[in-house]
Amino acid sequence: MSVTYRAGIDAYDYFEETIFDKLKETLLSESLELNLELIQPWGEISVGLEGSHYFHDFPKNRLTLESDFSIRLTRNFSVYFELVSEAVHDQLYLPKGDASLEDILLRRRKLATTYEISGEMGIRFTFGSIYNNVVNERF
Repeated sequence: MSVTYRAGIDAYDYFEETIFDKLKETLLSESLELNLELIQPWGEISVGLEGSHYFHDFPKNRLTLESDFSIRLTRNFSVYFELVSEAVHDQLYLPKGDASLEDILLRRRKLATTYEISGEMGIRFTFGSIYNNVVNERF
């Protein structure tokens, strides 16, 4: 289990004027993240919860719950499932004006929302030396 706290300055330089009439802004923010990871011979389970907000306007916040589940089928081969759910209230970057259907379908422009849910599943193949417990999973 791990707990991470971050506080910092975020500088933004937007391509278009935002719905808040900004082209640039610098904001103070903080976040708290809790992660739990269980590794067993049959696979792995991890769950993470993160909350963040901006100091200038506390209702501009985000809460994210992420869960990963992996089942090892053989020594090097596994199947994984991931689910991410977010409560979104910090879309300061949304551009002013209407978005075209083309921009929405091609995901070139985000729309205002209060939640996002995504899922993923796939296969994972790992390889490396039997004497090395660090494996590069990017492949």
